Amino acid sequence: MIRQMNVRVYKPKVSFNLKIVNYKKFVYQFGNKIEITKITNFQDLITLINETKNNSVNTKTLKIKKGNEWINQNIIDMIKLRDRAYNKKIKNPENHHFETQFRQIKNRVNNLIKSAKNMYLRKKWESTGTDTKKQWKFINRFFGKQTEANAIECIEINGKTLHESTDIVESFNQYFVGIGEAVAEELNHDVKNLGISGDFDEILCGNMVTMLDLTNKDEINEIFHELKKNSAPGNDEVSVRDVINLKNFIVEPIVSLINHAFTTGIFPKELKVSKVCPIFKKGKKKLMNNYRPISVVSVLSKIVEKVIKKRMIKFLTNNSLFDKFQYGFIQGSSALSATFDFVNFVSKAVDQRKIVIAVSIDLSKAFDTVNIDILLKKLHRMGFREQFYNILETYLKGRRQYVRMGGTFSSMLPINYGVPQGSVLGPLLYLLFVHSLRLVGLEAQYFTFADDTLFVYTGESENDLENLINEDLDRYIGWLYLNKLKINVNKTKFIILKQKNKAVNNINLKINEIELEQVTSLEYLGLIIDEYLNWKAHTNKIISKINPMIPIIYQCRNYISLKTKKQIYAAFFSSHLRYLLPIWGTCGSVDFNKMQILQNKILKILFKYDYLTSTNILHQELSIPKLEALLKLEQCKLMYKILKNIQKSNIVFKLVGEVHGYETRFQTGFYISNSRTNVGLNGPANMASKVYNNLSEDIRSTKCYSHFIRKCKACLNA
Repeated sequence: MIRQMNVRVYKPKVSFNLKIVNYKKFVYQFGNKIEITKITNFQDLITLINETKNNSVNTKTLKIKKGNEWINQNIIDMIKLRDRAYNKKIKNPENHHFETQFRQIKNRVNNLIKSAKNMYLRKKWESTGTDTKKQWKFINRFFGKQTEANAIECIEINGKTLHESTDIVESFNQYFVGIGEAVAEELNHDVKNLGISGDFDEILCGNMVTMLDLTNKDEINEIFHELKKNSAPGNDEVSVRDVINLKNFIVEPIVSLINHAFTTGIFPKELKVSKVCPIFKKGKKKLMNNYRPISVVSVLSKIVEKVIKKRMIKFLTNNSLFDKFQYGFIQGSSALSATFDFVNFVSKAVDQRKIVIAVSIDLSKAFDTVNIDILLKKLHRMGFREQFYNILETYLKGRRQYVRMGGTFSSMLPINYGVPQGSVLGPLLYLLFVHSLRLVGLEAQYFTFADDTLFVYTGESENDLENLINEDLDRYIGWLYLNKLKINVNKTKFIILKQKNKAVNNINLKINEIELEQVTSLEYLGLIIDEYLNWKAHTNKIISKINPMIPIIYQCRNYISLKTKKQIYAAFFSSHLRYLLPIWGTCGSVDFNKMQILQNKILKILFKYDYLTSTNILHQELSIPKLEALLKLEQCKLMYKILKNIQKSNIVFKLVGEVHGYETRFQTGFYISNSRTNVGLNGPANMASKVYNNLSEDIRSTKCYSHFIRKCKACLNA
């Protein structure tokens, strides 16, 4: 019999070199160099920044310690003392002195560990600031599930499995740049078979803009201030922190380079390279179509694009070229704007006993498949000419990208389709590309947020509606084909919105002879819309999102301060409750009470209150409003912003005096239309108007938004 021996295996300490930029040295050296360096293009500036930065790097060797990071030498010494006391206790079981001594030392060690862990976690949390991404990493690392590494071990292509990282990044790059081309070839085949012909739109604007207004130091400094500090550097490795630290030295060269580009009409080619990282979505990890390309462009490119965008928006606004039913990527507009207008529209129609059908359109890779030649023709027709047109053309054409995975880089490949991802101008250019939808002559009332679109139809007869919608969809598909956009028929669904007691006959809707699926609920911009507009499905979704986080806060509540707990509540729980609250907050009392109970449960667990604590005492002591007060506050904020044109909405609110035409007791209140059903009565605009009308004239006439919120909170106990 061979006795098993315990062999101690030597494990070397893991260490790595961390390069830290000495920004004081970096700025000083750059200031000296730029005075004697001639900057003729952006590449000169990029080279100077990187060379100076590399000369200002300090290398620090970090060793990864074993065990928990809050265990210090004092605790280690106490643990050794505890272990010795334990051994004495075991050897002398009859001696109660050793047992008492061991228990005292053990309790002291436990208290030291708890205190050290508490302090460590507090400092770690404070270091996350207001960055919710870092906060989630903190929660997951110490209390939740560890996130899986982003490394892609292998992928499958045409039955072959690739393991080498160089092969993987090359394959991803070819796949990402080929998406637009593949869709274009498929669409060309369909257009030819269906015999579709014609032009994609008509001239939209008779006015023209040929030159771009030159920029200046004040405008560029303002853009420096707008840059997001935590943005990843692009291909040139110039970070936002670099730019902000060097702003006093580089503002003048940047102004000169941008003005030169505007004068010549040529976008700098060195700023047209994108760094792409494949991020797993869901499904099988070996399939490339289950990865999303995250593109990162140069921060210097973003600065130039912001200047161009400002001039584009000025021209588009002055010539009324924005579609009023497009809510995406427009200042003052949000998902709340789109859903608020949509729900009010359908609530009124249902209240009028009409049949309401909403079709949710799903486009395949819409941003990636934009045809650049068609986009440029549209821009030309809108009035962008000469230098302005040229700089947009050179911005869109000749772009390249590579894929990076860890330390492995693919080769560069040209991008021939799509608006630039991760850019400033990309979203705006997409809106202009689909702008001609309003010229198609659709019978639908549509609500669109970038590429998320709902077509809404109302009518008296199922048969008439069925024919109208199918004809409308054929017209829309023709427009998509001519613009070389592809619809995903399998993901395009429709819902019939109705009262509970109203039966509607089956309706068959088709696209290219494929029947669309009818559903009882669908998701639009994170809002679950159910067929009765009672928001039961949406409240259930919120509960399902929040419940899994409750065990996590139960674990971490002992290690964080009161201030940190409030931050966690605001970041991870209140954010879910507040999102689109003026819409779903009009749900029935049963579902609303369920949400209030959920809020109370979260607060009692996180802040360590007894489960029998009174709800009023709980919210009063924590200074956190109940859900009902929060709903009223959000409704008042929304009304104020719409009435002051801070937030986009197509709803027109009228005063009581304007509607009646004669004096009433409440002339300055907003008119609330009579409703036949609960759906109409609980419409978001009606409910928000009621709450807003209950505010005093002093509060409603407040000019400053922050002062208005403060007064509302005091009035509503929010």
